[in-house]
Amino acid sequence: MTEVVGIPFPGTLAITIMGLIVVSLLGLGGLLWLGAFASVTTRVIGVGLLVMAVLFALYAYLFTRASLRIEVDEVVLDVPLYGRTISRAEVLSAGVRELYLLDDSDHAPVIRTNGIGLPGFLVGWVKLRDGTKALTALTDKTAVVYLPLSNGTAVLVSVDDPARVVATLRR
Repeated sequence: MTEVVGIPFPGTLAITIMGLIVVSLLGLGGLLWLGAFASVTTRVIGVGLLVMAVLFALYAYLFTRASLRIEVDEVVLDVPLYGRTISRAEVLSAGVRELYLLDDSDHAPVIRTNGIGLPGFLVGWVKLRDGTKALTALTDKTAVVYLPLSNGTAVLVSVDDPARVVATLRR
């Protein structure tokens, strides 16, 4: 039995910011590469900015296919750079629950320790208000599943159908 649940694509604000970052990097990189004051140093910086723009756009594209896959013996968080395969035995099924992060302040991320964060988009490792270290893939704070793990960490992930994920993991 394999169940795949989609991770919602980031909202309009996050997409707008991603687009502005890519356009800014492309513009600045092109300006440095082609500018009247182009030296070897500015050309190298320009190429670096152009490469960063392409990588950022590629990351945003790859996130369109993000998902949470629940299999018989493992849970697979399929997101770019921070994807993980977690054994079902590691998931503390009694603690799995649906969260509404706008009201649940105990499980709200407070410090990003490693990852990418924009308004409406948080992927990577964070420290939660209750002190737990958590891997996150958050795009919608109103449809989040909390998966506590036996090693003391947790996974917070936005999904299309949190109730279905909770029911599946508690079986």
